[in-house]
This record gives sequence, C-alpha cells and structure tokens, in this order.
Amino acid sequence: MGCGAGIDLNFVVAHSREARPLIDFYRLSKDRHHAGFNVFRNNKTRLVISGQGKINAAAATAYLAGLGTNKETPGLWINVGVCGHPSHSIGSLWRANKITDELSGRKFHPVLIQKSNHGCKPLPGCALMTVEVPTSTYVHQCLYDMEATGFIQTAIRFTSLESIASIKVVS
Repeated sequence: MGCGAGIDLNFVVAHSREARPLIDFYRLSKDRHHAGFNVFRNNKTRLVISGQGKINAAAATAYLAGLGTNKETPGLWINVGVCGHPSHSIGSLWRANKITDELSGRKFHPVLIQKSNHGCKPLPGCALMTVEVPTSTYVHQCLYDMEATGFIQTAIRFTSLESIASIKVVS
C-alpha cells in the first residue's frame, strides 16, 4: 500500500489561518517527513499549506499528489480559502463554478458531484477570478482569489474535473 492509498480528501490551503479549522475538524496531525511544505494528515484526509499565489498552489498540489494516491479512487481535491467579492456578505461560503485566470484568460468549469443524501444543502456557486496580486478593486461580480487556477490546472492532472472543488469564504 503506497503512501496516500485510500485517501478520501485532499485539501490545498494557502495559509495556516485558513487551514486551522480543517486541521482541527478532521483531527489531522502534522506529518514531519516533509521539508517542502507543511503537510497534515490522518488515515483518510491530507492537507497541504501552499503559501499565497497560484504558483505556490500549483506546486503544493503537485507535491501532495506526488506523495501518492490510490489511482482507482484518488479522492476529492479541494482548495479552501478566503476571497473577495464586491457585494457578497463577509463570511458567506461559495463553491467556484467557473474559475478564470485573470492573466491568461484560461477558464475552468469544475462540476463537483455533490451527494444530496446527507441532508445538507449544496453550496451556492459563483464565478471566481484568480488574480496575481491582492486587490480590493472588484471590476466583475465574481469572487477574487490568488490560488484557484494554480490549484485546478494541477489537480486535473491527477483526477477528473468532477473530483475537484474550490470553496471560498468571502473576507
């Protein structure tokens, strides 16, 4: 059995402040065997703290994938973090349903399949723009972050688009 076989959830998070609630909820322990990134894990869940920006998110996603996955069931890959929006309420939670890279114009359309048998409402969807530098000038009615396109364009190399999500909290 390889390192990471049978993993159900793979989280890529930019900052430790964003990661702390997930680390606590899933009872993840720091894996001391990794020098490049801070990795936390339990038997079914892994989390890597990438640092800010799409290049860091891409590198961390590839690093986590390189630790090994079960090829038949690579689990869900989820980018979690904060974002900006011109009008959504601070603290509101969103699932990115279209992710656009501001610099290149490249677009991704994640279609995470959500099971409805657990009694929870699916998260509302919103378009997301990944920018190069922090901004508070919101030209479009969409979420703004700095990591999602780096994460998604790397994650699709290891799993299907249906197993990838970007979940953002408006800050």
